Amino acid sequence: MARALEIARTASVCFISAGELTEDSLLRRQNMLSKSELESLRAAGAIGDTNGIFYDKDGQQVEHEMNQRTIALSFAELKKVQVVLLIAGQEKALAAKALLKSGIVNGLIIDGDAAVALNQLL
Repeated sequence: MARALEIARTASVCFISAGELTEDSLLRRQNMLSKSELESLRAAGAIGDTNGIFYDKDGQQVEHEMNQRTIALSFAELKKVQVVLLIAGQEKALAAKALLKSGIVNGLIIDGDAAVALNQLL
């Protein structure tokens, strides 16, 4: 795992996606996140995740033990490279908006439904 992170840190471009924190989210449907973990993350202010890092409405990592268990490039590390956010589906709009506010995203690839929903949030 250390080698994979070492390689990731040398990337010039990273592609990320955003996940919403709802009962219908992929993390819940795939049982990667328990109902109590979801509630705990929400209580900490989390509204979405990318690469297993949970963040708030302003795109800032939340203080939560789940973020301590994640092996991924941190937001601070992502700010050092070009980051392209990939979004599909209107349910991802709020999570995408937060990542766009975070300062880590340099490019956006988005489908029509997500674009309409995101535009309504702006």
